[in-house]
Amino acid sequence: MNARNKILEWAEEGRIASDQLAAALKTCKLLPDQRGWLQFLDRLLLGLGTLLLVSGIIFFFAANWDGIGRYTRFALVEAAFLACLLLLWRLGNTSLAGQAALMGAVLLTGALLALVGQTYQTGADNWELFFAWSLLVFPWVALGKNSILWLIWLGLINLCTITYAQAHQSLFWEDDLLWLLFIINTLALVLWQKLADLEHIPTDAHWPIRILATASGVCITLLALQAVVDSASISSIMAWLIWLGTIYYVYRRQRVDLYILTGGVLSIIVTISVFFTQHLLTGDSVFSLVLLTVLVLGLSAAGGWWLRQILEEMHRQ
Repeated sequence: MNARNKILEWAEEGRIASDQLAAALKTCKLLPDQRGWLQFLDRLLLGLGTLLLVSGIIFFFAANWDGIGRYTRFALVEAAFLACLLLLWRLGNTSLAGQAALMGAVLLTGALLALVGQTYQTGADNWELFFAWSLLVFPWVALGKNSILWLIWLGLINLCTITYAQAHQSLFWEDDLLWLLFIINTLALVLWQKLADLEHIPTDAHWPIRILATASGVCITLLALQAVVDSASISSIMAWLIWLGTIYYVYRRQRVDLYILTGGVLSIIVTISVFFTQHLLTGDSVFSLVLLTVLVLGLSAAGGWWLRQILEEMHRQ
């Protein structure tokens, strides 16, 4: 990325002619060649094909539930499940096709559990389904060493937490669920970033870290907004400020990640705007609306200027 930014900077300064920019990027191997595009398309189509195939099986049962016998349902799902396992055994978990087969087996495990619960009316809550699903596929996810599988597993943990809170509302206060989701996703973010720093996972795959940072940021921002709107405990605001400070230190001082910093800026803009709307701008007068518009534009301009400074600094490195 630094080499690419440097070439683009030279092009902006006129040191590289505009008609030679593509050649310069290609010479430095910064543009994907035909093989790179084919590999990308292979991965994209194989992943989408696996998801669509598993989704098709699930929706097939949902649309034809009354017209399919009990044993036929199990036979079809188990046949697809065994086919994925056979492909995984044949291809291994290091190949791209083997990873797709493993992902199909992980997803079909949930379909099989749902089929058992729906067919025999076990009376289990939804959270038990997601808990059993995450527990059964954990060894496969751990052995698969695939970022997508880990994110799927983490999504199951989030769904299990949400459905458990919905089934046991008497055990949770109003914002307990958001706190739990924030803690889960933040711990996952810290662990993933630590493993990336220790080079136990590929350091060029930044998108899982950004997804986890987004999930963590959404939860803590919602907690801060709830505290602002309902004048709730100050602990949510303090946690939000600590989260912002940590994001700034980790992704501005230790390393630079413009996407995560942009999310932090957006969180600040939304929270401050809601605070002013809730406590300082009263009534529906035109003056209040104009003042709110000026506030949002000013915060956005300041945040954009700061991010632009960071981008220019990245170009100079």
